[in-house]
Amino acid sequence: MPPTVELAPKLKATVIPTSLMRATCLGDFLKNFGASDETIRIAQQGYAEGRIAGLTIKGISHDGHIEDEATLLFDQLVTDPQISVDVSSGRSMIEAVSSRFGHAVAYSVATMKRKGLRLQYFWHLTPRVNADPDLFQATCAHFNLVSGGTDPTYRPGHAPRRLFEIRPGLDKGTSYSHSTARKKKS
Repeated sequence: MPPTVELAPKLKATVIPTSLMRATCLGDFLKNFGASDETIRIAQQGYAEGRIAGLTIKGISHDGHIEDEATLLFDQLVTDPQISVDVSSGRSMIEAVSSRFGHAVAYSVATMKRKGLRLQYFWHLTPRVNADPDLFQATCAHFNLVSGGTDPTYRPGHAPRRLFEIRPGLDKGTSYSHSTARKKKS
């Protein structure tokens, strides 16, 4: 009698709301950069509540200037359609949305780590929150966000140069970009 071989079941893609996929991508994005559980919670809860539309992580040099920026932004959802994602084999939600998206985030993380940059988080609030001063203040208080202050700038004579911007295949309402400091042309 020939030996029997057990076949592993093939996992199928999971169907979830786009809003859940985006909130999970925010968490994966922050986790890749080493953010705290509290920062990840704020991002995911803020997105789920319709208050946070994205996030920019700025890599700050030892002299206090921006060297690199990675930005993840979401367009407003008018409806919340279902999306089919495959997170089998330990894939993150970012990789499930698009391998190109996964490579782009990995590039940003590796670049900022290689340069030894200090990371700062800058929250993009939704237009509804930005348009209502009371809601803006309530959102900042609710998530313990600091508004205003002195934002880091590029070194004098330097400006951001966008290296890439992608809109991952499964969700064209998501954009991810990376910019780096470059000397301005005279």
